[in-house]
Amino acid sequence: MIEMISMKNKEARIEHTCMFCDGKINKGEEYEYSKLKYEGDLYTWKTHLKCRDLAQELEMYDDGEGVDGQRFSEFVDEFLYDNMSEDEWEECELCGEEAVDKAIEILKA
Repeated sequence: MIEMISMKNKEARIEHTCMFCDGKINKGEEYEYSKLKYEGDLYTWKTHLKCRDLAQELEMYDDGEGVDGQRFSEFVDEFLYDNMSEDEWEECELCGEEAVDKAIEILKA
């Protein structure tokens, strides 16, 4: 079980990589910074706010297993597959942050 030690929004002083979508968190951009503990090991997690919000909107945390970058991508791909026409999906080559942006666009429609 993953234990949340702390979580806060921060402004990036340097460029980081989003641990969900693998996209850039640019200098000056607000992002979520978390300290976590898993099986006795401490680690940090940095993510775009939009990726965090999408994970919550798609209920990725509800199964209690946690969400890493791979599971996040699988959830986003499944959402896109379920919400795009077959032709759109066949032509779709979105991944990473572009897939996140497309999923958010679909949710807002």
